[in-house]
Amino acid sequence: MKHKKSGEVYAIKSMNKQRLKASGMISQIKTEIKIMYSLAHENIIKLYNHFEDDTNVYLVIEYASGVIFPTLFLTTRDNSGKSSSDPKAKESLRSKSLP
Repeated sequence: MKHKKSGEVYAIKSMNKQRLKASGMISQIKTEIKIMYSLAHENIIKLYNHFEDDTNVYLVIEYASGVIFPTLFLTTRDNSGKSSSDPKAKESLRSKSLP
């Protein structure tokens, strides 16, 4: 999606409400939206806005070019063989608390 005035490009994620309800995900989605608004990290997709209609919930998020998917799943292994992701991103997530 391209903003008419600014020319900025955004991505829209839509989630069907019936599917969310059927899988018991409504509460989790609400929590994730709150968390996403509070995060600011270069390796985490930014949530700019959200809205809903009778059928879907929509998230207006940062547009990421094709390089996001290889980066998203990139992990490193320590000497014990355990996988880990970007420690700065983990710390950013840990430092956020919701009321």
